[in-house]
Amino acid sequence: MADAADLQKKFDTDPDLSKRFLSDPVGVLKGEGVVLTPQQEAELQKSVSDIAKAAPGVGASKVDVSITVSVRF
Repeated sequence: MADAADLQKKFDTDPDLSKRFLSDPVGVLKGEGVVLTPQQEAELQKSVSDIAKAAPGVGASKVDVSITVSVRF
């Protein structure tokens, strides 16, 4: 299982990880030990794809990947 603080440090210090995240967000998170439901995987993939379409040519150096947890009621 992934440690959120460690994963955030990796995103903050490894531009290659952010670049890979843009092309395969689900694969990167799974590779880091993050477990997602199929619905979360689909939503994440769609969100990153939508961002890429809205801002073509944006590289990993311009993207800030943040690890957060939300609780909804």
